[in-house]
Amino acid sequence: MTVRNVHSWTIMLVALAENGECKQAVRLFREMLLEGVKPNAFTLTSALTACGHAGDADEGHRIDGMIACTQLRVDVAVCNALISMYGKCGWLDQAKAVFHSMPCKNDISWTAMIDAYCQRREWARALECFHGMDLEGSWNAIMSAAGGEEALELFSRMLQLGVKPVAISVVAAMEACGKVCDGARTRKLEEAIVWDAFDANPVVTSALMDAYAKCGRLGDARRVFDTYRCMGMCSCVDVVAWSTLIAAYAESGDSGYALWLLYTMELHGIQPNAVTLLSILFACSHAGWVEHGCHLLASMWRDRGLYPSSQHYSCVVDMLGRAGWLLDAERLVGSMPIQPDSVALTSLLGAYTLHGGLRLSPYFQQIMGYATLPHNTDSSWKESNLSFIEGRASQD
Repeated sequence: MTVRNVHSWTIMLVALAENGECKQAVRLFREMLLEGVKPNAFTLTSALTACGHAGDADEGHRIDGMIACTQLRVDVAVCNALISMYGKCGWLDQAKAVFHSMPCKNDISWTAMIDAYCQRREWARALECFHGMDLEGSWNAIMSAAGGEEALELFSRMLQLGVKPVAISVVAAMEACGKVCDGARTRKLEEAIVWDAFDANPVVTSALMDAYAKCGRLGDARRVFDTYRCMGMCSCVDVVAWSTLIAAYAESGDSGYALWLLYTMELHGIQPNAVTLLSILFACSHAGWVEHGCHLLASMWRDRGLYPSSQHYSCVVDMLGRAGWLLDAERLVGSMPIQPDSVALTSLLGAYTLHGGLRLSPYFQQIMGYATLPHNTDSSWKESNLSFIEGRASQD
C-alpha cells in the first residue's frame, strides 16, 4: 500500500492478534507509532489485548502512559482492555487503579476485574467484586432514573447505608444539584469528592463545573477549572472540561469570554469538538456576530474535520434570522446536506415573526406541512406555532 492510515494498520494488527501472533501484533503497533500514525480507541484496545495475551505488561504499561492525559483514558472500552491486560500479566494493583478511576463501568469492566483477582487466586476479593457489581449497578440505575431531589435523597441514603459511592454515583448527584439549582449542596459534594479522591477524575470534574454553572455560580465553575490547571492535572482539564466552561459562559450571555476561552483552549493544544463549537455558535447567535458564526460553520469540516450536525445548522439559521438576514437563512436551509428539522424550521419562523414575509418564503409550505403532519409528535411546536403561522400568513 502506498498510503497506510490508522484503519489499515488496525486491520492488520487485529488479524495478527486473532491468529495468535500476539507478539508480532505488538511489534506492528510499535512500528505504527514510529511512522507517526495516531491510534484510535479500537487500535488501542486491539494492541492492549495483544499485550495481555503476549504477557507484555511493559508495552501495555507504556500504552497506558501514552494515553494518560487524553480522552481515550476515560473511554470504557480502552479502560476495560487495560484492566484485562494488567490482570492477565499479573499486575493487580495497576488493574485496580484503572478500575477505580473509571467514571462509568459496564459488565465487562466488572468481569475483567473479577478475572484479574482470579488470576492472582484472590477468591475472596473476586467474590466481593461480584457482589459490588450488583449493588453498585442497582443504586446507579435508581439514581439515574430519579429526579433532582429524589436522586439527592437516594445518594444521601446510599451513604448512610455504608455503600461507597463511585464516580458515576457522584456524577448523578451533581447532575441532580444542577437540576434543582442547589449551589450549597454542590459545594458540599465538592468538599466530599476531594477527600474521596474523585477530584482526579475528569468526568467528575466536568460534572462539578456543570452543576455550578447551572446553579448560576460561574465563579465557582471557573475556580474548579483553574484549580486543576494550576495543579497540572492535565487529564482533568480535557476538551470536555473546556467545553463545559465555554457552554456555561455562552449560556449566561458572556459571549466574548466564551470566545476567548475557545482561543485559549486552542493555544493550549486542545482541539474543540462538535459540542464546543455548538456553544460558540450559540454565543455568536446571541451576540449578533453573524460573520464570525458563518465563518466558524464553514471552517468546521474544512479546518477541523468535523461534520456539522443539524444542531449546528439550526443555530446558524437562528443567528441569521435574528440579524434579519432572511435570504441567507433561507439559502442555508436549502443548501443543508441534511433534511431541515423542526429546530431549523422554528428558527426560520422566529425570523419571520420579527421581520415578516412568511407568505413570500419558499419554505412556507414546508413549515405548514411540518406543523400539520399527522405523524409529527412535536406537540409543543404545533401548539405554540401553528396558530401563529396561519394568522401571520393571512397578513403577508
